Amino acid sequence: MPEIHTPELATNLGEKLASQPGVRDLIGAGNELIDRAEDTLRRLPRNVGDIDQKIRIIGGLTLLAAAPFVPLNRNWKIAFGAIGAAAALSGSTRYCPVWQATGVDTND
Repeated sequence: MPEIHTPELATNLGEKLASQPGVRDLIGAGNELIDRAEDTLRRLPRNVGDIDQKIRIIGGLTLLAAAPFVPLNRNWKIAFGAIGAAAALSGSTRYCPVWQATGVDTND
């Protein structure tokens, strides 16, 4: 049985896919979207410090993961998930709009 070299196979398939006109357009649009998102994130003020960032990310992901298992009704599960997602997002971007509105800044 011939050996299959997975990295080479993946590279060849990737090159063949990237050479297709529709895929090239899709990749270009994806790269443009990523560039815009990075530019937006760079312009946001940072008002969340290092320790606060870690707490928000860990706590937010924990709430998000636990949301489906909360022994309450559906609305509470959605609330837990939304709060967890908001906390994780504000931790990962180091920007909190609520803290900006209230003048709080823990950024070192």
